Amino acid sequence: MQKSIPKKDTGVTSAMVLLILGGLLVFASGIAALLVGSFVNHIPQNLTINGTNGTRIYVKGVVGKVGLLGEVAGTLGITSGIVMMACAVMLYRKPQKAELFGVIGLIFTIISLSSSGGFFIGFVLGLVGSIMGIMHNK
Repeated sequence: MQKSIPKKDTGVTSAMVLLILGGLLVFASGIAALLVGSFVNHIPQNLTINGTNGTRIYVKGVVGKVGLLGEVAGTLGITSGIVMMACAVMLYRKPQKAELFGVIGLIFTIISLSSSGGFFIGFVLGLVGSIMGIMHNK
């Protein structure tokens, strides 16, 4: 006698695909923000810009703070992307806990806005996938 393999619900599968795509885009935007922040940190900290009429503009320490902000945003984006993808996999593997993984995915989707939210498309995909996961059992 052959055992039948239980078929996964298409609602959970759709939520998983959207959440994984959103997580990948958030992860990619996090890497981009981290790279830009790291690049900006290598610009000299004390800059003097000479104007055409003899004026001088001094920039001290501002560049490093902008670079640090980019690095922090990039780290948040990478972390959010990884957690979103993990929630998507767990949503698929344990559909009876879809609401829990949907809520966790939603929280990290909102956190991903700190690093451009996966070029904003990742935010929208993660938002829709998370909401589908939350609404799965209802």
